[in-house]
Amino acid sequence: MIQKPSPRILMFLFCIIGSFLGQSIYAQCDPGESYNTYCYGKGEVNVVAFEVCPAPDATVRSEIIGGSYNTNFPPNIEGLSVYEGTTGSGTSGTLVFGPADGNLTGNVITASAPGLCLIFISNSNTFQTTCSDGFESALEVCSEFLGGGTLFFTAPNDLCIYDGVQSGLSGGSPTGGVYSGPGVTDDGNGMTYSFDPAEAGVGLHTLMYTESGNSVTDDVEVFGNGVNNCAIPDDRVGVGTENDIDESAILEVRSTVKGFLPARMTTAQRNLIPNPAKGLIIYNLTLNCLQVNDGTPVAPTWTCISGI
Repeated sequence: MIQKPSPRILMFLFCIIGSFLGQSIYAQCDPGESYNTYCYGKGEVNVVAFEVCPAPDATVRSEIIGGSYNTNFPPNIEGLSVYEGTTGSGTSGTLVFGPADGNLTGNVITASAPGLCLIFISNSNTFQTTCSDGFESALEVCSEFLGGGTLFFTAPNDLCIYDGVQSGLSGGSPTGGVYSGPGVTDDGNGMTYSFDPAEAGVGLHTLMYTESGNSVTDDVEVFGNGVNNCAIPDDRVGVGTENDIDESAILEVRSTVKGFLPARMTTAQRNLIPNPAKGLIIYNLTLNCLQVNDGTPVAPTWTCISGI
């Protein structure tokens, strides 16, 4: 005669198998995601299975990776519903998923705004098969937090185009990512970058921080001359530079249709220049060459620049 296992043994085996399955499902969540599970029983009415709440500036997105509800037996009860709202709000929030039954695997629910929780609500009747008696699978959910909750980035304050290269900037968290965008040079250390407003140019620019395949952006605006107290430094002059003089130059001339014309004179005229500064440049009409004084003001030595 074959003896049936006692209910106590059956319950023990069910718990062992359920625990193993739960750990296997959990391993399917991606790194950084949270895991929640719930095994429902008979006669549940608006029972809060669990709630998933993000940081105030993050949005929660949950994916059901396992779970089934049987509501085929009368009275027909709703099964699983998901509401969004503040923590503890239960069914008083906004319904965003369900009621649903059957195999729930693959459904994705995303909150409509940052800071809102997703609240999973269970309903079942007293006649149906359930998870707790081993006939239905437990609800298994992986959740990720989009935006500020896990990944955020703050761009530098708005800049004048003449402010020069801003180095050692950060603002991305967690560290270990890469910065990119107009005028951006990533330092390759997972922590800092530099931003050149002159390279980016005048206008609004979107900078990006990417870490573990996820990205977040923020904007920085570069102002041109005469906008928002942005002005060319007093000791620098630009001709045809469209308000972005190279920071290393006191004078910059740009043109694609005209050239730079230095002072032109004969050797006799050049010799009449009083105390010519070292480095002074003229074009010598007598020798037909560009000359530079590489001597001193008291004892000038005029040399033709080679190749001209």
